[in-house]
Amino acid sequence: MPHYRGSTTNYYSLIKENFLGASSLFLTSNIDEGHILIREKFLPPQDRNDIDHNYDSKIRSIVLIKTLKKYIELSSWDFGVEDNEKGEYYYIIHPVLKHLAIIDTKSFS
Repeated sequence: MPHYRGSTTNYYSLIKENFLGASSLFLTSNIDEGHILIREKFLPPQDRNDIDHNYDSKIRSIVLIKTLKKYIELSSWDFGVEDNEKGEYYYIIHPVLKHLAIIDTKSFS
């Protein structure tokens, strides 16, 4: 967030920028919109086959813990990241694109 919103965004960010992201936010009724508290970028794991089952949960947990620590430190939710960019919405990724993200086509260059 805010550049990648929607479903399976980690694969799109891997293809475009070779990173994965996780954010904590107070959602509104719109898809992936609301006040962003913390946003982080992460390098992909060694085993990209592990993204859905473990790594995605791990990076989300890291961001959640940072968010809760910030809340404890401030005793308030009055912190966050400016969100002036709307970004693009991504939906369920095509299996071929997902496969290309997993095999890391940049390593073939």
